[in-house]
Amino acid sequence: MPDAYSNPRYTILLKEIDLIAENIKNLDDIIYKTKNFAIVLWGGSLYLIAQHVEADKENLLIYLTALIPFFFWFIHYRWQLYLSMCSARERMISWFINSPGFPLWLQNDEDVHFPVYDVPGWLYTKQADKNHWERLGVKVDEAFLLDHRELTFWKIAFYKDAKWYYLLMIITSILFGIFG
Repeated sequence: MPDAYSNPRYTILLKEIDLIAENIKNLDDIIYKTKNFAIVLWGGSLYLIAQHVEADKENLLIYLTALIPFFFWFIHYRWQLYLSMCSARERMISWFINSPGFPLWLQNDEDVHFPVYDVPGWLYTKQADKNHWERLGVKVDEAFLLDHRELTFWKIAFYKDAKWYYLLMIITSILFGIFG
């Protein structure tokens, strides 16, 4: 096998892996900050309403605080979708590197068509316009295309702790409105 480091494909693939890791780190940070801002805004709203609003208007406003986590959940959903797309692309690269086609690809075998440099996983998908690839002369093996249909609304919206984090704020607002 020739020296992988002298192959421009390998260099581009390494750069893509680095960029994906950086994107994931940045998206995780954005999601973390979104959650922190949501809890501060929601908790501050509850406090201000409970302390400074007349009793007859208080319950309606407390019920409306349940909308705050809902809006932040939507923001979280968008960032989680991008994070999941980057993770799917990273997984695809991992599968490819561990496949028997990887050494052939490094040797510039014309039968292995693995796409490189699709950091967010937007270009080389099963849903992409393949006519554009043909115009540019890009050949991509169907096995290496991401399927965005796997990233369902429910899978993203209820990913890990997001469901508990935002649902508990919504439930707390409702319960505080009922019993407060």
